Amino acid sequence: LSALMDRSRVVLAASVVATAAVAEALNPLMAPHLRRRFHWDAAEAGLYFAVICAAYMLAALPVGRLADRAIASGHGARRLKLMLAGGWVLSGSAHMVVGPAAALAPHWLGGILTVAAAPLLGLSAAALIVPSLPALEAGIEGDEEINRVASLWNGLYSLGSAAGPLASSALHSVVGFAWTCAVLMLVGASAALVVS
Repeated sequence: LSALMDRSRVVLAASVVATAAVAEALNPLMAPHLRRRFHWDAAEAGLYFAVICAAYMLAALPVGRLADRAIASGHGARRLKLMLAGGWVLSGSAHMVVGPAAALAPHWLGGILTVAAAPLLGLSAAALIVPSLPALEAGIEGDEEINRVASLWNGLYSLGSAAGPLASSALHSVVGFAWTCAVLMLVGASAALVVS
């Protein structure tokens, strides 16, 4: 794993942790938020999460194809990083729409913005998750080393998946939903700058 210790891969590893943290951060907050703000019941909140998942599922294949083309081009690492930066921009946009923009808008428009954010959240997750493993694997040779990289990716993603909801719940209890989304938006903007 010493090949993974260069600056570029450390940045990519941090991006994987941040991706999982941001992708999972709204999970404990969204259903209560939808219930409080829009009086949605559990079934409606479940449909909201289903839209996020469907958008992810529909975007994963084309994003994967783009990642494959990036690798085949001979400029894979650079293009994959640009894809990740784009994913972070999408993530920040989605969190801005569902958080601050929806909170500042009139109630009816806030509902529309909240619904519009669901597919953006799914698209951004696909744009961040799908190219992240090939980006970490770029330049690694041999099945055993690639297996180690995949294991590392899994551990990093799991760490972020655990940390994100814990951090967002703690932050939410202090600053509320809109500001929690604003912080997630800033994480996305910062990550886009660092990864690109």
